Amino acid sequence: MCSAGIGVLNAARKTMARMLGNNEIAYESAKSQFWVVEAKGLITEGRENIDPDALPFARNLKEMVRQGLREGASLVEVVRENDLFT
Repeated sequence: MCSAGIGVLNAARKTMARMLGNNEIAYESAKSQFWVVEAKGLITEGRENIDPDALPFARNLKEMVRQGLREGASLVEVVRENDLFT
């Protein structure tokens, strides 16, 4: 993943956390709003050799399985399974 992209995500996450109360719960809530999909697909904690900067955005693998997703799911799959455009 591009380090500039992760930098933008971190800035957006910090801004959202400030808007939500600027505490640990707000920080985690803000982080949960981001679904990082790169050339190899959705990044989960099951990803081998994950970029350390992308690790905070890696999704919990068990949570993804419950949602019908998997490590490396495509952007289309992520959008479809999360009903992001309905």
